[in-house]
Amino acid sequence: MFKFEFENYEISDGNLDRALNSLLDKDLGFYNLVDRKDEHKNIKDFASSVDSKFDHIIVLGIGGSALGIKTIRDTLIVRKDRDKLRVIDNVDPDFIYENTQDLDLSRTMFVVITKSGGTSETMSLFMNMKKAVIEKGLKYSDHFVFLTDPENGLLREIAKRDKITTFDVPQNVGGRYSVLSAVGLVPAALAGVDIDGLINGAIEMRNILLNDYESINLCYQMAEFQSAHHKAGININVLFPYSNKLKRFGDWYTQLLAESIGKNSEVGLTPITALGSTDQHSQLQLYSDGPDDKIYQFIKVDKFENNTEIAVDMEDDLIADKFDFLEGVGFAELLNTALKGTMDSLKERNRPMMQITLDEVNAVNLGGLFMLYEGATALLGELLNVDSFNQPGVERSKVLTKEYLENKNA
Repeated sequence: MFKFEFENYEISDGNLDRALNSLLDKDLGFYNLVDRKDEHKNIKDFASSVDSKFDHIIVLGIGGSALGIKTIRDTLIVRKDRDKLRVIDNVDPDFIYENTQDLDLSRTMFVVITKSGGTSETMSLFMNMKKAVIEKGLKYSDHFVFLTDPENGLLREIAKRDKITTFDVPQNVGGRYSVLSAVGLVPAALAGVDIDGLINGAIEMRNILLNDYESINLCYQMAEFQSAHHKAGININVLFPYSNKLKRFGDWYTQLLAESIGKNSEVGLTPITALGSTDQHSQLQLYSDGPDDKIYQFIKVDKFENNTEIAVDMEDDLIADKFDFLEGVGFAELLNTALKGTMDSLKERNRPMMQITLDEVNAVNLGGLFMLYEGATALLGELLNVDSFNQPGVERSKVLTKEYLENKNA
């Protein structure tokens, strides 16, 4: 499915059995989401039933409830069609206004995502959008779909009372591992994305996670690469895709890694995202000559949808003299040659690197990437003896925010 290559690192499989068995002993659901066939059919049927009714799909969520669908949108939906699917994942009032002021609410569906039903930012957005819809004389329950806990929480209670269409966020799946649940699939299907492709790619990678021992297991290779260097004091992780379509994937992975592994003063990897070849010109100086405290994950794409040839004007002596080496070269070749140059320059400095090569960017490969990085991060937690599935630091912030506002209004 993917090709893996490592530089300046030897892979060992000494802890694979322990790490994988420890992972499977836990009540986790992220790698079984792909088996929920009835739910997938219900999602596709629902999307088909409302397809002609809405011009805009507005997701109201934050963190893991938003980053996955933003990644799906920016990776798989062409730019001219992306505006149909907007994600409001912040309570910045100017940002909210910019994303809602031009909406025809009679042609807008709001997707509210909060597993607990108690996320202040998401519920604040819901209350304002509900008010706006009602003030337009519309039946608000026709313009909302909820994604929340299957049994508990405020949003579930509201859904039952107001007869709002609802899909489940499984109780044993945390937000940052939920992109292949209804959290990612419902808004994706509403926006016309091939969710079958996402699911099929994830199934293929899930089967590798659970069953592939001959190649030592791709997910484990990535996890041990990170774990070994973390134990050696290298605690910064640079994700460097050479594809604009995969830029948002870095944002999704930032949350996955930071929230899963950063659990105490001794354990944690700081994620950095870069984009090739853009950030060769903004970050590479640091990576080449700065501290040797980073590992690098490169993502290469073999085939692009477009590969325009560079228009070198060989009749212009000034241009031809400097850029004749580009004659007959396409932009895809230039981009991937720049990737090779970056990796080779870092190799000369003995920087530890890995490269994932995709044949192309499509729904199947994106689904596989999601499962690969989720599986690798979960295994990394086992190797580093931390719980990859809780987030006490985040919860403390939520508690304090609520306390401050309650005291203000007391």
